[in-house]
Amino acid sequence: MRLPRCWELKNCNLQDCPAYGNTSAPCWTLLAQAFQVTGSGFPSRGVCRACKVYREAQGDEIAQLAHAFGDIILAIRTKAEEVSKSERKRKLLFDNDPNGVFLFVPSEGRILEANATAMGMLGCCKEELLERDFMSVLEPEDRRIFWERASSSGPGEAFDIPKLRVKRCSGDTLVVDLHARVLDPRELAMESEGQCLLIRMVDVTKRLEEESLLLQASKMATLGEMATGVAHELNQPLNVLKVGADFFRKMAERNEAIPKDKFLTIARNMSEQVDRASRIIDHLREFGRKSEFQLYPTDVNEAIRGAFTLLGQQLALRQIKVELDLDPQLPEILADKNRLEQIFLNLITNARDAMTARDDGAPRRLRVTSRLRGDKVLVEFSDTGVGMTEEVKRRIFEPFFTTKPPGEGTGLGLSISYNLVKDFKGTIEVESEPGKGATFRLTFPARRESESHGEEAASHR
Repeated sequence: MRLPRCWELKNCNLQDCPAYGNTSAPCWTLLAQAFQVTGSGFPSRGVCRACKVYREAQGDEIAQLAHAFGDIILAIRTKAEEVSKSERKRKLLFDNDPNGVFLFVPSEGRILEANATAMGMLGCCKEELLERDFMSVLEPEDRRIFWERASSSGPGEAFDIPKLRVKRCSGDTLVVDLHARVLDPRELAMESEGQCLLIRMVDVTKRLEEESLLLQASKMATLGEMATGVAHELNQPLNVLKVGADFFRKMAERNEAIPKDKFLTIARNMSEQVDRASRIIDHLREFGRKSEFQLYPTDVNEAIRGAFTLLGQQLALRQIKVELDLDPQLPEILADKNRLEQIFLNLITNARDAMTARDDGAPRRLRVTSRLRGDKVLVEFSDTGVGMTEEVKRRIFEPFFTTKPPGEGTGLGLSISYNLVKDFKGTIEVESEPGKGATFRLTFPARRESESHGEEAASHR
């Protein structure tokens, strides 16, 4: 038999009753709940003496037991609705996250869940994506980096890996910033053993394309600045070739024989100068080309020497003495040689300008050192330029900040260098005082031997 509700009774005037108008339960249940929360004056079921519902609902033990079961069912229904509402909210947030989100269990080698953004990002339908191993989404070298970070992180720990390359189902490549947290499968009521990774990927492909254009513009500006020095650098081998060719022509016109040893010496010099000019031209072509971002084993010392190949003559014309103290046993780092050289060129040109800005006759000297410190490769560029104030040091890596006169600097060189160093997992610091020159200190993680076996390290099952 249905219990009457208080609002159905003509003699009930409790318009402010918390149960008024609620058809989900008998009024005393709602009043008891209200009392527990608000302490509104209803200490227990039955004190609402004015309510006929309560008085008429009293009965024997069976009736009271039925009422108790009704309360239990109501509580279960209420909790189920709360859980359902929470689940709908979670799913709404998960599916509408603007970044790709994955749930990955390495021990099972598959993606357990992915949101709509992840599917769009990789160009796969849900069925196709959930059949894939997340490791297969990554490029081989990036696979090793990801697995190294994931396997060294414990439950509750998070890690970030910038600029990982992922393969779409169509075969083309995206670059993403990856953020991951290690979860305990038991927290998700899963029977899997080992780690469970919640992964979020942010597509930075377009941003990198824009950065690449900016980097290319900076390269072209650097090449424009170096034009005079490069022309002088090429003039030297051309002069040697001309002198040698003129000597051969004159000897031929006079019908004079050229001693064999002299002939071989001149020919050898001419050949060496052709090789020298070819190296300069090839280096210019290599430096000027637009390159895609990628990390591979790179010799830091080779990149330093490459920068001086383009700027060495320019420094000599300004009476700047260059001192190189490079460790020949230096391990490689994971970087892009073209972009690493861009960093060094920016530092050299800044040192050049800082030294030529001095008019007090101070010696002009640029010292470059490289050495291994612990597991880091350390590179220092020290000059005897005008130095920097604390205010300039604080802003030196800001985009478009420059202390040079208008038209003589874009303010992008050090900003670009800073971001490139970060791309190579390195750091860059500056130490300087006015009138005492400046030292730029760069560190990069030394490449370990195990990193040469990316595919093997990525094999985790």
